[in-house]
Amino acid sequence: MGALNKKLKTILVRAGALAPEKAEEYLQTAATEKLTLTRVLVKSGVLEGKEILGHVARAANMTPVDLERVS
Repeated sequence: MGALNKKLKTILVRAGALAPEKAEEYLQTAATEKLTLTRVLVKSGVLEGKEILGHVARAANMTPVDLERVS
């Protein structure tokens, strides 16, 4: 979980979604509480899951897909 959290932190900082200092704080919280960084960010109201998904998709040069809208 630690490596994935660090990669997500890097993606979100590069995208401008999180300031580096705040991202590090949230990463430490995730490690301490044994949660994913995504869960910490969503639980704290910092970002929504769809926002995080969008940033990850763009970092992977993919189009984000909202499966709730796919029929």
